[in-house]
Amino acid sequence: MLFLPKGNPLFENLDTAKLMLPDVLTKLRSAGFSGYVSFLFPSATIIMTLETGKMGCLLLEEQGGVRRADREALAELSDLMLSTGEGVMSVYTLSPRLCACIRALLRGTVVYGAQELKLLNIAGLLQQISSERITGCLRTYTNDRSSLIFYQDGSPLGFFHDGSSDLETVANESQWIASLSGAKIDLYSTPAMAEPLETDLLEIVDIQDLWNNAVARQQNAGTVPA
Repeated sequence: MLFLPKGNPLFENLDTAKLMLPDVLTKLRSAGFSGYVSFLFPSATIIMTLETGKMGCLLLEEQGGVRRADREALAELSDLMLSTGEGVMSVYTLSPRLCACIRALLRGTVVYGAQELKLLNIAGLLQQISSERITGCLRTYTNDRSSLIFYQDGSPLGFFHDGSSDLETVANESQWIASLSGAKIDLYSTPAMAEPLETDLLEIVDIQDLWNNAVARQQNAGTVPA
């Protein structure tokens, strides 16, 4: 499943069973937060981006690879927070520019997925990105490390590594991860990078209503007290 470099941690591994999604989003919005929030459950991973307090994108990916976005993902996230006692939430601060790049990544489509680096002609792949003027993201990763290279029209914009809060210009971390045993890559084709956010999901989706409906569903199912 898709996981990102950790960025600059604000909170890590908070128990989602002790949280209410509307409260979390209200606090992040009022703080003008820029970064991403990850939710990890046994059955799914959810990533949401916020740019100066506005929600740009939300992507849920199940273990089997099924993906849901935005309103549908928010509804399922609410159910998971209420019904699953094994979820954790982490919050990472990033620059609005890097958030916009991640938003594009979450909106993208896979060109190559889970390709083993040792079996690839990396020089040829980089030449393809350049010659075809691909806008997208190259993700290099192992089971517990991840690094991103963002491209606009075939030219590299920058790198995102663990601990970064903005796009980096040095590729050391990506090169190191690529050298590790079992390293893989994904190549995503995406919308234009670093585009201004046009739609705030928090303004068009009633988060409190979604949460209340999830509470009612879980009460009917007997997973939370009535």
